[in-house]
Amino acid sequence: MDPKDLIVAVDARDLDALGQVLGRLTEGFRGLHTPGDGAGGALHRAAGDAWLPGLRRLLAAGADAAGRNREGATPLHLAAVDGRRVEPYASGADGVEPRRRSGRTVPFPKDPHTIRRVVAALHRLGFVPQPIPPSTVRRDPWGRDAMALAEAFHRATWEDAARANLLAELKTDWEDLRREAPELLEHLGRSWPSRELCATLLDAGADLEAKDDRGATPLMVAVGHGAVDLVHFLLERGADPHAETEFGDTPLREAVETGHVEIASTLLEAGALPLDVLAPAAASGDEPMLELLLRRGADPNAASDLAEAPLFAAARYGKSAAVGLLIQAGARPDAVNPYGESPLHLAAGSGGPIEILGRLAELAGVDPLDHRGRTPLFAAVEAVHREAVEALISLGADARIRSRSGAGVLHAFFEDLDAFDPLAAARMLRHLVAAGAKPGDRDAEGRSAEEIARGWDAPWLHEALRMT
Repeated sequence: MDPKDLIVAVDARDLDALGQVLGRLTEGFRGLHTPGDGAGGALHRAAGDAWLPGLRRLLAAGADAAGRNREGATPLHLAAVDGRRVEPYASGADGVEPRRRSGRTVPFPKDPHTIRRVVAALHRLGFVPQPIPPSTVRRDPWGRDAMALAEAFHRATWEDAARANLLAELKTDWEDLRREAPELLEHLGRSWPSRELCATLLDAGADLEAKDDRGATPLMVAVGHGAVDLVHFLLERGADPHAETEFGDTPLREAVETGHVEIASTLLEAGALPLDVLAPAAASGDEPMLELLLRRGADPNAASDLAEAPLFAAARYGKSAAVGLLIQAGARPDAVNPYGESPLHLAAGSGGPIEILGRLAELAGVDPLDHRGRTPLFAAVEAVHREAVEALISLGADARIRSRSGAGVLHAFFEDLDAFDPLAAARMLRHLVAAGAKPGDRDAEGRSAEEIARGWDAPWLHEALRMT
């Protein structure tokens, strides 16, 4: 018997056909969990497609609830998702990056695993894809790939062709899907037996703490999918909220990075510690998440090998509200990173909003020096952020300060001149000179900024220098 017969029966969600195939199995046959199959075998497929009757039949026939696929995932990893949120399981899948979903429109995913799940749901609604000639597509170990399934969608006949085409092209986002195919989402939300799937696998011996090749446990998968109910269920069954990958990722960090405040709160209630998780929330400007973590005792000044201090992250990414929350909670605006840079250096280097520059300059001074003796004004000039340069000068930045190498801000300005628009560059040059920068100042190598400028074939620059 061909092991693929099992996969065909599972894909068709045909319990009778599955029973017939299982009845032909010989003693010792391992096709129930064939390691070489990209999907990990029939049980993985049934778990990923949320086919509970088939999953139970396979387990009764001896399928291994702890088996792994090529990515190291067990059937429990594939079952630990929320069918109401049809999103990719694998972070590296050919689909949507599953980060920062909260508060945003989520694009319709494209990875093969997710599409199979949608296909299964559409089957239950009476939507049947037409077969694809084998010669027209490149197939994966499952006998399908994203291209094949997208083509199946494209050729399919459904009672509403417009909806079928919308799904087929895989270019819709969730809001379009809600408008165009509400019964699909309603069906998924009503019938996806995630809790029952996980309970059945656990009762059959699945390892609650199994880690896939990324080091993720089923709890981390559920967290990443925003599966609130499953997170509660897995924690009730004893899942470890402190589980950690070799890269230091934890369920709580996953919840923070994906913006799931309710799940983060649940994990904290279960004992997860808010360590090294403020910075991702600060970088994204997630105010509800920041408020939750700060209330639960997260240190606003904590930094580690995994994350910079939260205020640095908020300043780097221009998150004004996050900067305010962190300072109010005790974050130090005069702190420095391993390079001696202050939050103001990072805000200036990223062209931060004037309110961030002003708040940090007010609390920690406008001219803090990094380990190279450079001020935030240097960072703004090097990053070609004219508005930040003008804002810092208006806040009192001293353009006469020279770094430990003797270079001034004009040295940095002329070194990167090709990054500037001529009109913007001329305007910035006037501001810097008016603030005290001297074209004749020489660095440790004896070069003056004016001499560097003469190396540029730019008549407008020479005229601008003459006028200063």
